[in-house]
Amino acid sequence: MQGKKNKRFRNILHFYEVNFNFRGPYTVLLDGNFIARANKIGLNLQRKLAHIFKQKIYLQTTKCVKNELRLLGSKFEHVYEDAMRYREARCLHDMAIEPSVCFEKHAGSLNKRQYIIATCDYKLIKALDDVPKVPIVTFVSDNVLQVREPGPASLKLVGKKD
Repeated sequence: MQGKKNKRFRNILHFYEVNFNFRGPYTVLLDGNFIARANKIGLNLQRKLAHIFKQKIYLQTTKCVKNELRLLGSKFEHVYEDAMRYREARCLHDMAIEPSVCFEKHAGSLNKRQYIIATCDYKLIKALDDVPKVPIVTFVSDNVLQVREPGPASLKLVGKKD
């Protein structure tokens, strides 16, 4: 069963490679919720995502995510320490803002830097569905990762209908 899920994962990624020229090594932008969930179940994100993508990946987060986790206090101290291990994607704004807004700014209108967004925030997922060329990785259940099907904006850009 695991092989079928990974194959589907790679097929969706292949859609982005063929239609939008995504190439490895991939840059995965991690949300605080995603890091917290992986931490809760003891999942090694680097190993798991590299195994699924069959490519080298770079895990990154933003100063806005790190700031939010730091402000959440001692309950999220382990998650904050995990977030500090990842590279920091440079934010173009001066002040720390809400991470979902920060991620939308990183994706921009066409995701020119080809980020793969890893999040559990449904509000952010819905907002990114309206941005073409944005692959989204999320948890389906406690320990099952999923790459969401391309959003309507991506399909429209390619010329496919929902």
